[in-house]
Amino acid sequence: MSNSSSLEVNAGDAHDREAQCPLDGPELSPKDRMIEEQLAMLDPQVMAIVSLAEKQFTGSLYQELVSDDCIDAFLTRCDLYDVETERWSNIPKTEEISDKSELYKPIFEIIDEIMKGLGNGVDGARQIKQTHDVQLLHREQPETDHYSSPSLAIKARGPSFELPTFTKNGSSTSIGFSNVTACFDVERSNIEDAHNGSSLSQLAQQAIYARQIFIQQPNRKFVRSLVITEHCFHFYHFDRAGAQFVSYVNYHSNPDAFVRIILGLSSTDEEVLGLDTSVQWVIEDGRKTGGSVTVIDDKTKVEKTYSMVDTEPSVIRYTLYGRSTVCWIVWDAENEQKLFIKDAWTPSKRPDPEHELLEEALGLEGVVQMVACEGNRCETQDFRAAPEHCWQPPNSSKGRRCVRVVEEYFEKDILCFGSEMELLCALRDAIAGHANLYAVDVMHCDISCNNIMLGRPGAKPGYRGLLIDFDGSARIGRITPERSVTGSRRTMSISILNNISNHERGLLLSRDHLDELEAFLYVFGYIIHSYSAPGKFNPPSFILDWIEARTAQAHYLLKSLYLLHPDPTLDKRIQPFWSDATVELYLGFYTFIRQMAAEKERIRLWRHLTDEEQEEILDGITSNPDSHYDFVLGLFDQAIENLSHCKGEKTV
Repeated sequence: MSNSSSLEVNAGDAHDREAQCPLDGPELSPKDRMIEEQLAMLDPQVMAIVSLAEKQFTGSLYQELVSDDCIDAFLTRCDLYDVETERWSNIPKTEEISDKSELYKPIFEIIDEIMKGLGNGVDGARQIKQTHDVQLLHREQPETDHYSSPSLAIKARGPSFELPTFTKNGSSTSIGFSNVTACFDVERSNIEDAHNGSSLSQLAQQAIYARQIFIQQPNRKFVRSLVITEHCFHFYHFDRAGAQFVSYVNYHSNPDAFVRIILGLSSTDEEVLGLDTSVQWVIEDGRKTGGSVTVIDDKTKVEKTYSMVDTEPSVIRYTLYGRSTVCWIVWDAENEQKLFIKDAWTPSKRPDPEHELLEEALGLEGVVQMVACEGNRCETQDFRAAPEHCWQPPNSSKGRRCVRVVEEYFEKDILCFGSEMELLCALRDAIAGHANLYAVDVMHCDISCNNIMLGRPGAKPGYRGLLIDFDGSARIGRITPERSVTGSRRTMSISILNNISNHERGLLLSRDHLDELEAFLYVFGYIIHSYSAPGKFNPPSFILDWIEARTAQAHYLLKSLYLLHPDPTLDKRIQPFWSDATVELYLGFYTFIRQMAAEKERIRLWRHLTDEEQEEILDGITSNPDSHYDFVLGLFDQAIENLSHCKGEKTV
């Protein structure tokens, strides 16, 4: 992942209450088609890692917000609640309801009464709104005209909330996913029958709302919502480890839990809402005009607040589940420099977390340097029902923790090279940086164009190109074939692609330094075949195939054709922009990697050998990494020297 200012996203989403599940058949209305598209965007894992919490969980929430005595006093004086019959008196009985819309107003009145009667939202910072006929626009990459219309939503003002920018027709609107604390859907109880599929569809719909809130409120730690019927409510909790819900809580006979949840979801304390208040904005006329991120370094315990360069994150993943990385470019006023802050949710028990590997890389040339980190800001288990009080599917996701890393900031990745010399120097120093990492027992595991940054103007040798993004990295001693499948498939080695494609047969090979050098070759090849000049991207058909390939098997076949073909004729497909020095370097690098990849493939295909014999031969190929790095770096050094003697070195 580049730490430049370009926006990085992963898609995922779905929509409006009216559809209960994806619809099949040719006669879809435009709205139903939109809903189906949104449901298809949802992270598949979310629907598979849902835990069902006991009803006591809802009763345990938000106890600190209001005492039992205060709730009792409120219910006694509230005209909408009948203490004698233990019932919200304005809610019609099931037989009196012909359509769910008849429940909108009474449920709205109850929520409004709770918020006003117990103090929250009195100053207008929180307001319950009917939104069943309002289009809350989705934010996607690429852009869509999708929207959702939850039955009700709590509109908010505060340092984490901003007015939506535009409606579909370009006009302004006062409520959207950027300024709601929670969404509620209203349903009739006859839709609650689990056998008609509504439970799954309700979960999917709430996941759609949650995902949009995560996207449009990028400092969210968790999102909660309710589905309310005339009898009960269903409680939904979403965080980066998946979803948790509680079903069928009778809010007539159990009003205390309902009151507390409404107060929690409308709280003016943003931490209670699930927002990270270390990330804050300056709001003027409903718009974000500035912001800051505060970091408390684990090592020094020093708290430091950095100003945002832009109020929008430079990187955001449009996912609900998983790492869900959000990054910020900030200004360090003390040292007068830009820095890069990365927040990511990593598995709680993951070995070799990124910040620990960056600690190992301190002082190494060719590797981004960490400035500060918070290795465990919070964990998803902090917000959820305890495991002993909920049912979870077998092999469901474990907890995740939020890790914040502050790094040096580099503006441009290697694809932004401005001259032939700049490219060769950047690629050379990044490879040297990889060798430096290898020397301290760290493997990067995700070499790609996005993860090689250009050094700052005038950078000295060793810092002209740098490796970033250690999400998938690992200590070499912990790498196994099963842990060798991380990284961008576009630059993944043939050996690792074969592991993925043929994992049920044949020898699985652990990732080694040759796989990483092969990835560097693919970066080089991608550029030298596609760029007719700096900034001019004219890829040939085989590079377009790389870009469009979607499966590991497809990438394996394409890479094999490129690297192992008996007559590759690469020199005929190199863009004419490149000098003889660069072409000679590329062909020398290619020939070396071609030989190594062919040797590894032969080992895999030698069926008559035992596993031990195969491993012994493989060790003979991979046992001298220093000589391999030296050889490749020697090719680059010679090419850079040759190019420096050329007149009129090619630039933009």
